[in-house]
Amino acid sequence: MNGRLRAPLAAALALLIGGDLAAFGPAALFDAWRFLFPYLWLFLAFEALRRRRRLLDDEAFLLGAAVGLVQGGILAKNLQDGIFFLGIDWLGAALSAFDWGLVTVIALHAVEARWPRPAEEPESGPGAAELVALVFLPAAAFAVYLVGAYGGRPRFERMLGPAWLLADLLFAGAAGLLVRRALRRSEADDAPPRDRGLWALAALAGWIPGAQLFARLGGEWPSPLSLTLLAAWTAGFGAWFWGLWLSRGRFDAVPRRAVTPALAIAAWRLAGAILLLAVIGSVESDGRAAGAFTFLIDLPVRIVFLSVFFRGRLDV
Repeated sequence: MNGRLRAPLAAALALLIGGDLAAFGPAALFDAWRFLFPYLWLFLAFEALRRRRRLLDDEAFLLGAAVGLVQGGILAKNLQDGIFFLGIDWLGAALSAFDWGLVTVIALHAVEARWPRPAEEPESGPGAAELVALVFLPAAAFAVYLVGAYGGRPRFERMLGPAWLLADLLFAGAAGLLVRRALRRSEADDAPPRDRGLWALAALAGWIPGAQLFARLGGEWPSPLSLTLLAAWTAGFGAWFWGLWLSRGRFDAVPRRAVTPALAIAAWRLAGAILLLAVIGSVESDGRAAGAFTFLIDLPVRIVFLSVFFRGRLDV
């Protein structure tokens, strides 16, 4: 396959499995600007960096998480809300970063599984069209941000107080730290082990959906049943994740191509979103879809991803 098609294909897959379909319905497929930025730009940037650096699934995860924080925290501002400290949805930001990293890794892995890279990749840099897109798309996004910041509409819709600019700066700083960490990792002679911070984020992201599910199954919160179910889930998840932690570093360092559970994640996120649209509707039109997406899609997908991601390396 022409290497120039790899980024658009990965971007299209990421758009399909990234949650936009479940959130906004079929209209998400026709949002050309959202496809161009951040999805296409993210994968164009990854491919450009990969020509000069050793980028593995860890670095792909960190870069995807960074772009997710910029998109959700600064541009769309759906990670900001006036009811939180400094107007930041801190838990939502952490989970959004995890999901963006997950989608980035899975999209790249799925494209690599279907169209593997040649043994010796060409050293030529990105073409003129890619260079223009890498510069123009973030510049256009920044222009849109400035218009929104001047008009104040995003701040009004999210009931943001005077600390909104500080929140934007904090999101930008967090994204910058993630990018910096990814670039530093890529300079190492051998692939470093997974970052401890990534382990902590993964533990939180894997535990949250199950905790929400079992807390609801127990009836009105807090009740003895809901507390018991939550405690049982926490103990079971903790024991399972502790086993993952103890086995760290015991897997082959060579990235694996076409890992079936990883490809199943992409298939289920797409099929599950379509199923929810057909049965319930989008999150935008029916609030019940958010809970269904969390329990039926997020919970199994995150558990499978953790099992795969922390037991081996995925070829991207």
